[in-house]
Amino acid sequence: MKKIALLLTLSVLIIGCSKADPKEDMIAKTETAIVQEDISALEAEKIEAARMEAARIEAARIEAAKIEAEKIKAAEMEAARIKAAEMEAEKIKAAEMEAAEMEAAAAAKMDDAADEMTKMTAVEPTADSIDEMVDETVDEQIMEDEATSKAVEEVVMEEVPAVPAEEKSSKGLLFGFGALVAAVAVYFVSKKK
Repeated sequence: MKKIALLLTLSVLIIGCSKADPKEDMIAKTETAIVQEDISALEAEKIEAARMEAARIEAARIEAAKIEAEKIKAAEMEAARIKAAEMEAEKIKAAEMEAAEMEAAAAAKMDDAADEMTKMTAVEPTADSIDEMVDETVDEQIMEDEATSKAVEEVVMEEVPAVPAEEKSSKGLLFGFGALVAAVAVYFVSKKK
């Protein structure tokens, strides 16, 4: 600004002095034109500097907008990642709860089955079940007696001379009668219980 003011003052002085002499007037006009060109050049430089400053400011604004957009995008991605992690944690928690419920249901079923078995085993025996038990006991006793009698007969046959067939049959009857007596005794004992 000081330079422009100085040039304007100089141009006024030159114009004022040029009225005295035509030659000097021509010189003054030339100098005035030069000064005006300088002023125009300065104005153009100022305009260009202002344009460049405006372009720099616009570029900085665009860059700042890009950075802000990147920050927003990064924040959105982070929020999406956190949301996905929360959803995954909820899925895992739901699966764990479902597994716990299934395990509890299985345990309850096992408890029910155990209770049912306890009830079944705790039922009082009926006459039919007692008869079956007695029959089984008698059969087992008869089989044991027969096996014992057979073993005894084999030992006797080895150590004692041949025994007549009638004596053998009498021994078999004796063993059979003993087995029958034992079976009846077992039946009455179980019935009393």
